[in-house]
Amino acid sequence: MVGAGDLASLEAVLTRRFLFNAFAPVLIFLAVDATMILALTDQLQSAFAAFGRLEFLPQVLITAGYVSAAWFVAVIVAGRWRDIVRLFEGYPVVALFKRVGKLAPGVVWHRNALLEVRQRTPDSTRAYYSYPRERWLEDVLPTRLGNILLSAEKYPIERYGIDPIIFWPRLYPLIPPQFQRDYEEFVREYEFPLVVSFLAGTSGCLLAMVCLLTTGAPLVFMGLFLGCLAVAYVFYVLSLGSAVQMAEQQRTAFDLYRGLLLDAWPSVADVQDEKKAFDLIADFVVLNSPARWEQPQGTRLGRRRADRDLGEGRSGTPPSAAGTPNDSRS
Repeated sequence: MVGAGDLASLEAVLTRRFLFNAFAPVLIFLAVDATMILALTDQLQSAFAAFGRLEFLPQVLITAGYVSAAWFVAVIVAGRWRDIVRLFEGYPVVALFKRVGKLAPGVVWHRNALLEVRQRTPDSTRAYYSYPRERWLEDVLPTRLGNILLSAEKYPIERYGIDPIIFWPRLYPLIPPQFQRDYEEFVREYEFPLVVSFLAGTSGCLLAMVCLLTTGAPLVFMGLFLGCLAVAYVFYVLSLGSAVQMAEQQRTAFDLYRGLLLDAWPSVADVQDEKKAFDLIADFVVLNSPARWEQPQGTRLGRRRADRDLGEGRSGTPPSAAGTPNDSRS
């Protein structure tokens, strides 16, 4: 049972995540955008003068309204976080070009880069963190961020037959609280620059459009648009290092704690390996396949390891006494 302390800790983490990764960036960018729009429309000085002539209470109400508007936009940004990540991964671009039977820009380059680090001039460290293995060549995405996360996504599939899309939401509540806190910290570190990058790109498009509709000055238009895009690109690049660390945390979670899933889900009697067990569990979850449950798979694996050790003369423990959990949880 989850205690009140655990709920309070989770609430604190989510609150910090919202305040620093959504509300604070939105608050700043809305102020910058409003100031620039007033400047482009030659209303900046008059707006500040009018605000200064107001009584204290109207000033407080206007400020409170601005903060409320920022909070509302921040809630929208936080609620669409997964869509923002997928945008930077390149999925919308891939889907758009797939409609016309074309590869998205960047896909061919990253496919060649994958083959370069995997085969032509092998660089195992870079390949491990940056790209999936060659069998996933057709799934390569057009951005560095997309392929970093794709590499982590394919890792548990290759090693253990675990589909992270299905099993990560079920594994995460089972992993130790300290690991959860560390993981949340990595998530916050990689979310923040992506949110700033997204807001900078959005601001660039908005301000460039206002410039065209008001001053029409080409230099101002290019300065605003390219300046905001430069900020967006810099923060996108800053997110990559944190994304690598977060992806490694996901790999580590499956390496160390996948046995907790096997203990949580019973398995059919004739399952002989982890990959088969996770295939059966996935069929049960996704396809509602009929279940013939026997006992927790972790117990079966522990018993089989004891039987194996006894048969090879490496253990004196009788098979009936062996109930050790899966090695993956050590």
